[in-house]
Amino acid sequence: MDEEIAQRAASLEQLLDRWIEIASNVATYDNVDVVASARTQKGEPGLSVDPARIVSTVLDDLGPWLTNPTDLAFWGAALINPLPPLGVSLEIRGPVLEAPDALSRLVILESGLRRSNANLEGMCPL
Repeated sequence: MDEEIAQRAASLEQLLDRWIEIASNVATYDNVDVVASARTQKGEPGLSVDPARIVSTVLDDLGPWLTNPTDLAFWGAALINPLPPLGVSLEIRGPVLEAPDALSRLVILESGLRRSNANLEGMCPL
C-alpha cells in the first residue's frame, strides 16, 4: 500500500471521531445554523429523530473501523450518509463508489467529513 494513502487514511480518524461526537449529540441541533433534513421544522431547534440512536445503529451495522483505505472510504461514506438520513452531510456515497482508486475515495471522504463537521459546528451550513 502506498505510504501517502496509508497516511491519509490514518489522518481521517480524528475527523471521523469528531463527526460521531457532534452528529450524535442532540444539543448540536439546538443551533439553528446547523442544517439537518431531520429537523422537526426548518429554522427551528430540534429533530424528528434521535441522532444518538441513528448514529449508534449505523455504527453497530457497519461494525468496527476498517483499516484498508478503500474499505475505510466506503465505511465512512455510509456513516455520514446514514439511513434514515440525518441530512447533515452532502451525499458522498455515489462519488466514493465511482472514484477510480483508494486515494480518490479518501479525498472525497475527507472533503465530505470536513464539510459535514463545519455544518454540525454551525460554522458553514450546507
